[in-house]
Amino acid sequence: MTIADVGVNLAQSNGSEAMAIDPEDLEPKKQKPKPRDLEGLGVAELRDYLADLEAEIARAKAAIARKEDHRSGAEAFFKKR
Repeated sequence: MTIADVGVNLAQSNGSEAMAIDPEDLEPKKQKPKPRDLEGLGVAELRDYLADLEAEIARAKAAIARKEDHRSGAEAFFKKR
């Protein structure tokens, strides 16, 4: 049974006036972005793009470090003695 089948079955089981469920509503909302086409970019544009990616990586690493510090603090607080 597919997700589309589930939507149809749910709509049918609620009677003739039931509102149909759109199968797209059941699909995950977050999907990986498609890779950027690099063929049309020059060397300078590629370097700028790479710098932007490196900045985003640094931002994500900082967010991970903050979350790990927060979790460590909570674990230390609730640790059994």
